[in-house]
Amino acid sequence: SAAFLDALAPGPDLAPPDLPERGEAGPELGGAPTRVGQVFEVTVPGGDSTYHLLRADGLAPLTRTGAALVLGDPATQKDAYAGESPTARAVGADALRRHRATSDAGLP
Repeated sequence: SAAFLDALAPGPDLAPPDLPERGEAGPELGGAPTRVGQVFEVTVPGGDSTYHLLRADGLAPLTRTGAALVLGDPATQKDAYAGESPTARAVGADALRRHRATSDAGLP
């Protein structure tokens, strides 16, 4: 009911993270060039997929919702994917180990 919803405290607005470096060249991952702002999916055998955002300092973890927000952001398509439709690219866990970000602060 409306009374129930009115009783709930509002949470933070859902928005993709601000990436001033979006579109800059990133490291080679999985044998292919990358750009800051791209989303990567890591699947571990017997485990769930995890999502990661490539920032200037490396791959930072994203929630599934965070990945959807980044992939749906027009700036991501324009800058990180050169106008192409943004999708999460699969990479191995080894890429994550070698290119892990120093912090995941501020990510959804």
